[in-house]
Amino acid sequence: NIHVYDNEIYNFYIGIYMPGNDYAKIYENRVHNSWPDDSATGIKVGSTNGFTNSNIEVNNNLIWNVNAPYDNTYGMWLGECAHCSILSNTLYANTNTMLEENNINPVIKNNLAYANLKDQDAMRNTLQDPLFFNASAGDFHLQPVSRDWLTYWGLPLRITRFRSSPLFTHAIRVEHKYLSDKNR
Repeated sequence: NIHVYDNEIYNFYIGIYMPGNDYAKIYENRVHNSWPDDSATGIKVGSTNGFTNSNIEVNNNLIWNVNAPYDNTYGMWLGECAHCSILSNTLYANTNTMLEENNINPVIKNNLAYANLKDQDAMRNTLQDPLFFNASAGDFHLQPVSRDWLTYWGLPLRITRFRSSPLFTHAIRVEHKYLSDKNR
């Protein structure tokens, strides 16, 4: 089992790449400010060269400012993956939210996607303004009224602390809790 968690990744071509792996978890990462390059991607799970992934969980990640003047720039990319899940992630101000292709039984739900330039509905999830405190400065805490709004839409909340990042030792992020949440 591979676990990729609690990282801050910036100035990248592909932030986190998982080609041809099985039973991996990618969680609690902050991926932002990509190079303005063709095919920049925040988190890429899968491959286009015949490798396949299975049982990959991508949850509780924050991805913002993955931008380039190209149509194939994505916050997330999920391809050639069997039984993979994209749950409770936040995608903000990216060129595209997500590309999903050639997958078997993917689960994509309880994600926040807001202020992305294209493909807002690709995440099949919440698209209204979540009322972040100051997203342009990288503060994605939710305002108190946001919690009421998310609860109104039936998205239960929990609080998670980013554990060891020196820049965010005391930061808390309020995110969705999905029903199949396993205790890590």
